[in-house]
Amino acid sequence: MLPLVSIGIPNYNGSNYIVQTLESVKAQTYKNIEVFVVDDASTDDSVKVVNEWIRNNTELNVTFLIHDNNKGPCEACNTFFNLCNGEFFQYVGSDDILNPDKISKQVDILTNLGREYALVYSDTNLIDADGVLLNTSYLESLKYNKWLMPQGSILEELLLFNFIQSCSPLVRTEAAKTVGGFNTYFWVEDYDLWLRLSNKYKVAYIPKTTASYRKHLNSLTSRKSTWAKTIDEALHMRLQYFDKVSPEFQQKLIKVLRHDAAALYALDYTTAGYWLKRSFRISPTIKGAALLGLFKLGFSFSQVSNFKNKIKTFYKLF
Repeated sequence: MLPLVSIGIPNYNGSNYIVQTLESVKAQTYKNIEVFVVDDASTDDSVKVVNEWIRNNTELNVTFLIHDNNKGPCEACNTFFNLCNGEFFQYVGSDDILNPDKISKQVDILTNLGREYALVYSDTNLIDADGVLLNTSYLESLKYNKWLMPQGSILEELLLFNFIQSCSPLVRTEAAKTVGGFNTYFWVEDYDLWLRLSNKYKVAYIPKTTASYRKHLNSLTSRKSTWAKTIDEALHMRLQYFDKVSPEFQQKLIKVLRHDAAALYALDYTTAGYWLKRSFRISPTIKGAALLGLFKLGFSFSQVSNFKNKIKTFYKLF
């Protein structure tokens, strides 16, 4: 008997794309699958679109769950995660697409590796709003070598940057339950779970493209405000492990903290002052003191940048 795989599709206002996502799940060569679609109180016609698709595809085991109010991506993921029965689970955004052989390939790998491995991830394509291919390698777009990605014990590498694209992994359900599932304290649904899993288990990688990740203007990650929120949450996640890594690696994390604190200042995000202060406390520098001082004096990052540009222009005159 092939192990059951649970596929969760969290959705918010994804009516333009969710049928393509569902069709990619239906097209899987691996057939022992249960599907959970979780609508997070969409304001478009997502509910109507999904219900119609389910009526026309009764051969697939689909459960449709609808939130009365918008709870965010992590809550949507936890809704299906708490109900899934599969030995493995996969979640996919309602605008992304799985390759037909994705589940079969990754089930084989995780089954053969055994319980010390919590997940297997891969590379993905990048597509635009119309499904046009933008890049055949998500990892190469991030300047990684897709043939030499971290695997095994990957916590330290993952703390520096989240290179595991959300729809690429197949996850061992037992391992995810052991570490507590999706943390609803955060808005970012994947990174915290990958970190907790890699802290306790090993991770596998296959240098193949197994899905297509859609980039478009309406996606949450394309918005300036949510990008800043993502940076803020990632800092909270990383610093939970600060005392668990070597002093040498702590220095790498400090560099990330300094960079991201400055980025939040540039984005005028509400927690910029907190992170500038924390960065300076952990590792005092002249630049850190200057940024913190300017922030406390009420100068915005754009004002500081304009002042720097004026000074540069002044010196060019002489």
